[in-house]
Amino acid sequence: MGYVQSSLGPNERMVYQARRHWLIFFWPAVFILVGFLAWPYIGPWLVPLGIIYGIPAYIEYTTSEFVLTNRRVILKTGWLRRRTYEMHLKKVESVRVKQSITDRIIDAGTVTIRGSGGSWQYYKYISAPIEFRKRIQAQAEE
Repeated sequence: MGYVQSSLGPNERMVYQARRHWLIFFWPAVFILVGFLAWPYIGPWLVPLGIIYGIPAYIEYTTSEFVLTNRRVILKTGWLRRRTYEMHLKKVESVRVKQSITDRIIDAGTVTIRGSGGSWQYYKYISAPIEFRKRIQAQAEE
């Protein structure tokens, strides 16, 4: 059972769940690929480096939860060091999406959620960030 499932209140249900984008595996994959292509020379250093960078990326990918419920937005990252951000939909002032040209092509981006009172939180490498923003705005209007 994940963090979000265990923290849902009575009559609260999940409406939408976003995920981390596969882009977080880009540099570990590059190190491993270049390492195998240049094996006798720099491969013995690059392949382990790619694995070392890939393990935290895999843990971040599998343990991150970005969930919209019918009452609040719940954002959770981390495994050993957990970081959570929960905000009631009534308190959401704005949802900002930042995307570069490359991010738009691969449908990734940074989502910033700003709440009343000036509190805000941002998360990088979210898959389908525009859809996540649309869902939050639609659910907040209901």
